[in-house]
Amino acid sequence: MTATRQPLEDDDRVPMADGTAPRPAGPGDPIQPRSLSCRIGATAQDVSTFLADFTNATTAWPPDEAVLDDAAILLGEFLNNVVEHGEAGPAAEIQIDVTLDASHLRIATKDSGAPLPATCLADAALPEAGGRIDDLPEGGFGWFIIHQIASDIAYERVDGRNCLAFSIPTGPGQIPALDQDR
Repeated sequence: MTATRQPLEDDDRVPMADGTAPRPAGPGDPIQPRSLSCRIGATAQDVSTFLADFTNATTAWPPDEAVLDDAAILLGEFLNNVVEHGEAGPAAEIQIDVTLDASHLRIATKDSGAPLPATCLADAALPEAGGRIDDLPEGGFGWFIIHQIASDIAYERVDGRNCLAFSIPTGPGQIPALDQDR
């Protein structure tokens, strides 16, 4: 993998108010900020390796497992779109920054692929599906999934690079409606 990863902030201890040594985080403690940054190659293999590494690196992060699963789904959908449709080439890199704060898991990506079509940023609809499973389209679900899970989707093209940012709420009562079906 061509990823170069900055150290993961992985101290899950909460400092005590009286200045004594930190104790392990427990239920009800505020979420301590965490971050993960890396660059990966714009290839399917690098995306696959990154997603496995992301899952392993965030296992101890405090949001419930569903938030981290949603993040992995969003990253997989978007990064695979960059590889399949971005036309950046295998030598290109994708910068990925993930930050956890008290209310959101925030994800930002930068890549040098083709500009993102404006239709991707509009509310996406599911592709037409026939009556039989064999008639289902192979693709076209990615941006629908991204719009269902992510909030605060923002995109801009800066100096020939795509800059996309989105977040997933982590606080009580902020989980997207899709989670109600789980």
